[in-house]
Amino acid sequence: MMLDFQAYLNNTLIKILPKPYSRFMLATFEHPSSQEKISGLNERIGKSVKSLLDQFAIVRNYGPHGLQLASIAAGRIDIFVRKD
Repeated sequence: MMLDFQAYLNNTLIKILPKPYSRFMLATFEHPSSQEKISGLNERIGKSVKSLLDQFAIVRNYGPHGLQLASIAAGRIDIFVRKD
């Protein structure tokens, strides 16, 4: 079964515009804000950020998870990575 979802911003349909090259994409990442230490987490996050930097022109952490998800929905962010 294929689901078809549509997203709107200010009552205007948001259209996906494919980008042919990763160097024109914005990639973001997030790490969990856990108070307890998770063994090996920093290494996993470091590897994923390095991988993003090797592939994409711009890599950032935009802060709050909800803001990043809203920016993805609006087409302002192309890639979002979270390592747990």
